[in-house]
Amino acid sequence: MSIRADAMDAIDLPERFGFRQQGDFFRSAEWFRCLHATAVRLPPRVYDAGDAAMVCCWNGRTLEGLANYYTTEFGVLGDGQVDAIVERIASDRPSGVRLTFLAEAAADSLTQALRRVGFFVRPYFMYENWFVRLHGRDFQSYLAGRPSQTTNTIKRRRKKLAASHAYEIMLARDADRIGDFVKVYEESWKHAEPHPAFIPTLAATCASLGILRLGILYVDGVPAASQLWITTAKKALIYKLAYKDSFREYSVGSILSLEMFRQAIDEDRVEEIDYGVGSEPYKRDWMEEHRRLYGLVAFNLRTPSGFVRAGVEKAKLALRRGPLRGGAKPDARDVSSTSAP
Repeated sequence: MSIRADAMDAIDLPERFGFRQQGDFFRSAEWFRCLHATAVRLPPRVYDAGDAAMVCCWNGRTLEGLANYYTTEFGVLGDGQVDAIVERIASDRPSGVRLTFLAEAAADSLTQALRRVGFFVRPYFMYENWFVRLHGRDFQSYLAGRPSQTTNTIKRRRKKLAASHAYEIMLARDADRIGDFVKVYEESWKHAEPHPAFIPTLAATCASLGILRLGILYVDGVPAASQLWITTAKKALIYKLAYKDSFREYSVGSILSLEMFRQAIDEDRVEEIDYGVGSEPYKRDWMEEHRRLYGLVAFNLRTPSGFVRAGVEKAKLALRRGPLRGGAKPDARDVSSTSAP
């Protein structure tokens, strides 16, 4: 596990784009520095327009948002308009631009801004993001709204666990137990982390900002389930979770979830809990609403390569859509793809 020595300082962003000024971790200098230092090898490119900025990287002839599978939402830092950023991007004359994990409003504004400076743009749907707004509910009120099958199952499994083993739940706001989190993850059903330095660095970063919420459930002194949440002033994000298969029969992950939800609702008093990227069925037991995340690919019609690539993309779209029935018009954002060509 290692971090490139110069990588944490490679993202040149002014202090005004720090988390304490912005309040949104995934649109902060700290997040992008953490991600780039541990999980992105491409050279960064920061587009700073004064009151707004975007962090990108070069991938050959294409400019990409600095985002990957660790990202939950990508967007513009600050409160400014995207036009000035896009004009700076256009002045670099990339043949293509690819942005991912965009909220719908961000995808719309960036699509329009890129078109205004001469890009052909194709937005596409990527993922759903499930969440719940608390609307002032305390933990017991929230729990009363969950499916009875879910809550009754957890009660039975918790009773079974207590009858067979000694167990305890540790909730921490520092990164001292991140080794136990990693141990559970490595022995779970999940794939090994492709970048081992990322999670410890993320935990240390969040702990330094006061937004780390780490939960570990121990069975007979052995870590059996672990969860990493990122909790800001109004929102708790369920970022990573895992449990050991050997304890599956006790639903240790769900037992731990109850405590994490209680902490977020009754102690942190968040207004929203976010289950991150994806539409796994179990998320619907805990969440109540969902929104959509988009990506976009754009080709620069003012460069020879971009003009050709745009033509190829238009042809592919025409073939994919085929003849439309009943005069229906396709929604460009609903192209069923999770990755750009």
